[in-house]
Amino acid sequence: MRKTSYYYFLLSLIAHSALAESRLRSQAPHVLSFELFGRSFLYGVQYDRTVGPAWCAGMGLAKISAEGDSPSSSSGSTWVIPLFTHYYLTEQDHSPLLTAGITLLPQGPALQGRHAIQGTTVFPSVPFLATLGAGYEWRQDSGFIFRTSGFLTWGGNLAPALGIVFGQAF
Repeated sequence: MRKTSYYYFLLSLIAHSALAESRLRSQAPHVLSFELFGRSFLYGVQYDRTVGPAWCAGMGLAKISAEGDSPSSSSGSTWVIPLFTHYYLTEQDHSPLLTAGITLLPQGPALQGRHAIQGTTVFPSVPFLATLGAGYEWRQDSGFIFRTSGFLTWGGNLAPALGIVFGQAF
């Protein structure tokens, strides 16, 4: 009997902490963050918002550099706008996630055939890149967010990428 009471007590503590964690995402649904690599190629800023118990949608802004394959090709930089969604696999604030999105390339046709200096992505003739991946989000009670994701980016080729995000939920 005493052993059973101990297990019920332990189970109630675990359930209580899980419920307390799941409220944090809904209490602070906005996130302002800084991304290294990933959809931003080198670095960028992002904003995302929780839109349900398991969904998040966001957008970012980054400047990337591109160059051609030959020495005579010019290099340059342009702004890109990542649009994305995350699906959280658990309702806890420390959760694995699936992610998908597109990165808008406002100067897409001018970039055609060039590759990103910060990765292996070749820019397509269409004005966007598609991304699909999985990752993990760690959220502290203070609102600090750490998120990492592995992606496959499709443009003129299929290229792997890894993104690291630091941010603050509010």
